[in-house]
Amino acid sequence: DSQAVVTGEGSIAGVVAVPKFVYAVAQGNNSAVSQRNCIAVTLVSNIAMTSGGAGTTRYTLSGLTGSTSASTERLPLYSDIARCNSKTAGVGVENSGRVENLETLPVEGTAKFDRDEGTLVFQLSQGSVVQAGEVFVVNFALINPNEAAAGKQITVRADGVRCRGDGGLCDGATSPYSEGVTLGDSQVGQTSSFPRILETSRNEFFVKAIGQPVEDPDTDTFFFVTLAPNTAVPSGSTITITGLCVYPGTTSQVSSFTASGGSQYSRGTEMWPIDAAPGIIAANADYKSDGGVMELTVTGSGMTADVQYGFAVAIKTPKTSQAACTPSVSAVGPGVSISAAQMTGSVGLTQGPSWSNLKVGQASTRPDSMNYICVTMRPNFNFYSDAGVGGITSVSKITLSGLVGTASISGTRYISSCPSAVVNNGVTGVFPSESTGGLFRPQGGANNVRHSFEWDQTAGTAVLTMDSDNAAGMLKNVDYSFALPLQNPKSRLACKSVFLASSGRIEQGATQFEWDIKARALLDGERDGDTCPMTVYPRSFLEVRLHQSTAAAREVNTITATLRSNFHLSLPTSAVQFAGLSGSAETPGEIQVNVGSLPEASFYPDVTKAELDASGLLKVTLNTGNGASECAVPTLTGQVTVNGTTSGGVGTKVSCMAPGVEYVFRWTMTNGDPQAAPAVTVSAIFNDGDTTGVVTQTMSPEKEYDEGRRPLFTATMAGALTRYEIGQLSPASTGANGICVTLMTAVDIKTVNGNVASLEILGLPSYGDLSVDLLTSETSASLLTALSSKLDGTGPGKLSVASERLNAYVVSGKMIAAHVNHTMCVKVFNPLDENDCPNVRLVVGAEGAQETYTMKQDVETKLRGYDLKEAAACAGRVTMARFMKATFRSFGNVTDSQTGVVMELLANNQLKQNLIITVSGLRGYATDQGKVSMTYSKNGEMDTSEVFQDVAEWSGSDTLLFTVARTVELVLRRDAVLTVETSTPFFQFAFSLWHGDKEFGDDMDLTISAEGFATRKMNLGREVVEEEDDVPTQPGEGKTPEQEELERTLVFAITVPVVIVLLIGAWVYYIWWRRKHNKPPLKAKCFSPDMDDDAEMGLPSPSSLHQHPRTYPIDNPERLSRWEKSVRYLKDAYKESMQAKKPLHDAPPGGAAASSAQARNTAELVHLKRKGLAPPAPPKPPPPP
Repeated sequence: DSQAVVTGEGSIAGVVAVPKFVYAVAQGNNSAVSQRNCIAVTLVSNIAMTSGGAGTTRYTLSGLTGSTSASTERLPLYSDIARCNSKTAGVGVENSGRVENLETLPVEGTAKFDRDEGTLVFQLSQGSVVQAGEVFVVNFALINPNEAAAGKQITVRADGVRCRGDGGLCDGATSPYSEGVTLGDSQVGQTSSFPRILETSRNEFFVKAIGQPVEDPDTDTFFFVTLAPNTAVPSGSTITITGLCVYPGTTSQVSSFTASGGSQYSRGTEMWPIDAAPGIIAANADYKSDGGVMELTVTGSGMTADVQYGFAVAIKTPKTSQAACTPSVSAVGPGVSISAAQMTGSVGLTQGPSWSNLKVGQASTRPDSMNYICVTMRPNFNFYSDAGVGGITSVSKITLSGLVGTASISGTRYISSCPSAVVNNGVTGVFPSESTGGLFRPQGGANNVRHSFEWDQTAGTAVLTMDSDNAAGMLKNVDYSFALPLQNPKSRLACKSVFLASSGRIEQGATQFEWDIKARALLDGERDGDTCPMTVYPRSFLEVRLHQSTAAAREVNTITATLRSNFHLSLPTSAVQFAGLSGSAETPGEIQVNVGSLPEASFYPDVTKAELDASGLLKVTLNTGNGASECAVPTLTGQVTVNGTTSGGVGTKVSCMAPGVEYVFRWTMTNGDPQAAPAVTVSAIFNDGDTTGVVTQTMSPEKEYDEGRRPLFTATMAGALTRYEIGQLSPASTGANGICVTLMTAVDIKTVNGNVASLEILGLPSYGDLSVDLLTSETSASLLTALSSKLDGTGPGKLSVASERLNAYVVSGKMIAAHVNHTMCVKVFNPLDENDCPNVRLVVGAEGAQETYTMKQDVETKLRGYDLKEAAACAGRVTMARFMKATFRSFGNVTDSQTGVVMELLANNQLKQNLIITVSGLRGYATDQGKVSMTYSKNGEMDTSEVFQDVAEWSGSDTLLFTVARTVELVLRRDAVLTVETSTPFFQFAFSLWHGDKEFGDDMDLTISAEGFATRKMNLGREVVEEEDDVPTQPGEGKTPEQEELERTLVFAITVPVVIVLLIGAWVYYIWWRRKHNKPPLKAKCFSPDMDDDAEMGLPSPSSLHQHPRTYPIDNPERLSRWEKSVRYLKDAYKESMQAKKPLHDAPPGGAAASSAQARNTAELVHLKRKGLAPPAPPKPPPPP
């Protein structure tokens, strides 16, 4: 855009424009005829202009025709519009000494105006400079035409001297110059909303706004007026506003309104930000309600043209609804007349009496408990019941509906305040005293039913009647909040929509309340939005946490369950059931629950009996004694005896379970063989006073990230890993890299009985053969002594890197502790060749067994300089080294001028000495020198270490070559665990190039490359469209090696039989098709005399024909095979030939053809003899008798 071309900031490198004004705006401030009009001209050019020894720069404004100002050589120029309006001389600080007229002895701060030509000309003083991109403003005043006229479209041009060097900047003395530069005519004023350049119109208020901030009925308020005339309105003039539909409040007859400066009233920032100048509008205004005419008097110094004046007028809104009206305004006075014109905005709008800010919520979701439905409402009209002589004459009521499903019976109920906190495991509101007056009382009710409402359980309605003793009632525009205490049912209840309707002073139909979809109930609020009224959760355990002490197979395991319910478990026969405890080695029968030492400072229910059945259902019956309908909230008291049982440790035994309190159950089971964690659910069976044997819904435990903590997850050491993740810090070819692994095991992995436990990571590219130091997080520091690169455990704290694997052995007496996120890293150097994200496997050896895991690769982390889709953080991924950041910015992008360039580079691999970095695609530059001088900084500071040569090689057309003089090493990047060098310092290069004489658009693409580095496009400043990266899939889709092998086996087992069946089917179909269409027999194969073709084809040998003649009958030609038909054909042909004395192949007698046929016959006979198929010699004649 133009601003970018000017300043170069954020500009797109390669965009080159001719010298021009990129911004030109002009605007006047008065459209009244014959009035003084101050015109402001704002100019911005894309080159620096100056006046000096090489010449003078002159600005010309054209098109200023129609003015009645006389021509002059010295029209004053002002620095700002305020000086122009006040006719105060002075060009201001920013233009001091910069502009002058064209006289032989120029006068500063003036310009030459030619009325006939309509031109205004001024020039820059000697040595003055207007820089490229500088906002250059001049102001001057002309007298408008004497009659209405359209605005003028003026143009500006500049002729003179420009600065070409120093990136387009200019100091006016030492910078190189170029004469004869012209900034062509550019239109000004076109982009202004109200140009008014010598535009004249009839007298008017060009700002005439009116508005009213309050729409409530029967309310004292104001309406506000803002007026701005385009001509002066002198003192003594009358402003008339007609068409008003407002009232003074006390009488509809002629009455004085109070009109004064707006600063006298609080109007709010959203209304009328302009305060009136006091004393311009007379304090009293005459108002005639007939026609809604208000007349105001202008006093004091009168109204100045183009100045806005605001004032407020006191009114009172009617008691009933009313539509808005749009009035008109006019003015008349000494020497001025402004015709009536419609104002912008409106007044008089009044809403009917109504309710707003209707909000509803609730305090509790707990079943079978007291709930508080909290409502908030705001009337815009005073709401009360009238008490007349002899009784109530007018009753106002509020009806709340939609409250269906509560357990509260119909009758009179008392309101309370809305609870604000949970106290003693419950919520309660504050109930007002009956001795004090309040808002509500049933009609005709005694004092003891003050603060009450009439409740209908079946209809779900609450009727609140305004207490006639309270004359004020509910005041308008005040929020009122209170609660309706209602009992929640025992069963589940869904959210209800609640409505308000009213009668009396506010007649309003059913209007729905709003509720907060994010808020949670104070008591047992479990999900966002459960403050929705009447939401009741079913009786259940709202919180279930289960975990075990060990996952080792055949070990004794302690299982701990922490439960929190929303109901009471207190009556006899109450029990908690844990279903799904399958796969253990425990024999069905009685289990000891909450017996012995109870170490946790928690509440432990006393247990009468706990029994495990064959399906894995553990039923725990509570020792509630005689029981009660509710359970009191317990307190921690240390050792205590309950129902004859004494607790141990710091835990506290309790005889029942109260809602909202966490209780703990502990028992032991013997783990079975290795298995995945079974799905365990929890429920309760109890007597709720109405029904015996109530069963709550089953609840699953909260999700456990540590799979090994889930009850009855059982594994061997080798098979106990529950987390196995791997990633890296840099994929750059030959660059430094950090491989980081995170492991979690459910069982301690250690060396036992001489079986050395080991970890082996397979599938990574080769990082060479070496032993590397192990680096760990603080929580994994134990691995520094537990893992070794050697089988004998010597030299712990290292990993062995060999070929495509990483190895570690567990030192005897040490272990990889269970249930800890172990994070460890090693520093390596990537190989040269590129490599895709590999499928990495982890082999765990322990107790003489091995288990293989497919590791989860880090494909969701985006490394700097890489797209997410490249999976750069995937361990083993290797890419060519690259420039992670490569930007190219330029400023002073104008033809035939010097442009400054800033280039930024950041690489992810070492920049070796004498490495040449190539920037290609630099089109449109006319730089003629072969070497380009430059400076550079490192990490934001100037660098003098001569890392790069101080000149770049220029090809003369489109390429710059930068040479590394000294090797640039990688610098440190810190990770949570590992410190590894992954990138070079950040370099910024500054140099200059010269643009040619042609314009160019946004079509340049630059690339940067170097040996060993991937070629990439440079960022030229174009707006980057953020695209949502797709997260790459896991290599192998997360399959284990066993799954992959099984897939390959299944594919082979299915594919091979299918192919065989298809081939056989195709052959059978082909034979059938030939027979169906009476195709001739297939031609005999031409047998080679040097190979036994029959045996090769799997056909019977000729000798077998003689040995078993009946096996191959030849009297039925249809049953002959292809081979048999061929043999029979040749035999018959031979016999016929012998009988007819003809050759096997007919041929014309004599010549080459006869010789060829004879040769073929001979060859066939030889072939038949070799096959044993030649006909026998003719039999000798029998001897004479």
